[in-house]
Amino acid sequence: MLRALCLLAVVAACGESGPEPVVDAGPAPLPATRAAQLILVVDDSGGNQEEQDELVDVVPALIRSLLNGRWTPDDFGPVFDFPPVTDLRIAVLGHDMGTGGFEVPTCREPRFGDDGLFSNIGNVAAGPLCEASYPRFRRLGAGDGALESVIQGVECVSQRGVGGCGFEQPLESLLKAVTPASSMLRVQEGTRGHADGAHAGCFREDAVLAVLFMATEDDCSAADPGIFDPRSESYPGDLNIRCFNYPEAIHPVARYVEGLQAVSDPRRIVFVPLVGVPAALVPEPEVTPDWSALRAEPVLQARVNPDDDTSLLQSCSVPGRGRAFPPPRILAVADGLAAAGAHTGLASTCGEDYRPAAESLVRNIAAAMEAVP
Repeated sequence: MLRALCLLAVVAACGESGPEPVVDAGPAPLPATRAAQLILVVDDSGGNQEEQDELVDVVPALIRSLLNGRWTPDDFGPVFDFPPVTDLRIAVLGHDMGTGGFEVPTCREPRFGDDGLFSNIGNVAAGPLCEASYPRFRRLGAGDGALESVIQGVECVSQRGVGGCGFEQPLESLLKAVTPASSMLRVQEGTRGHADGAHAGCFREDAVLAVLFMATEDDCSAADPGIFDPRSESYPGDLNIRCFNYPEAIHPVARYVEGLQAVSDPRRIVFVPLVGVPAALVPEPEVTPDWSALRAEPVLQARVNPDDDTSLLQSCSVPGRGRAFPPPRILAVADGLAAAGAHTGLASTCGEDYRPAAESLVRNIAAAMEAVP
């Protein structure tokens, strides 16, 4: 922060009545940027195949719109224009951060899971054009001849399947992915972030950090991995609702609000949750959500199902697609980031399709690239 300080010649500079009050000049101006880092956080736990398919359907329009500076969701013409992104870096991230070494059904790597690393495995079962592996992130510019192959790669990597760990920790995964090893932040078993290691070259200091955060359940980023122990005496009860029953074992939301601000000016952050919020509660893509009002909605309060004490009540569902549950922690992160000056939007996994999610992301990235006086 720039502050006006009285340092020299108390009488001459500050007057005989004493020093003048310290004045907070506010955040420093930001020049316009045309660079963006786009991270697609994808839920690969059971029951999310249709949601992944819907997300993949909007990936081409999302990427082309950012590079062309024109949102074109279909054949009916542009919705709006903006200065195009000239340096776009794209990565896909999963939810699995392991289960503290405890063997848990559906969690294939109990110690670290995917470890907050950007996905590089292509789903060869998704189609004949999918390769077995890809770079952890891809970089594109306007007029790049590799556009179509990059889009294909992002689609293949985003189709992660539904065999992922049932203990979703997407907030911790995101934080580890974007945090440099030089940070004081420590993750599971005292490990450090990947931003200047495995993800070196993905991040630019002046770029917009944009996150599309797809999840059908709330985050369960554990401070105490003992919560994952099926035989735990400290955290007894059904594994399905451990994270709800023992919030003291989960990292506070402030860890993620503050952690993301530590790696990017909040005015350059875009955070769009694509989560289990009923579609009727989601504002239009050009409207900033009223996060406080949303978080107070009864349907978005996590509660145990009175007819099944091993599960929570659903927040929304779509026939033929699946169900979703309240995401209070994810909404709280969005609320905290918005209060700090970040650009935020909202979309529903229970919507008819995911074009509103892509449009919200594009609109917010365009706004975050603008100069701030």
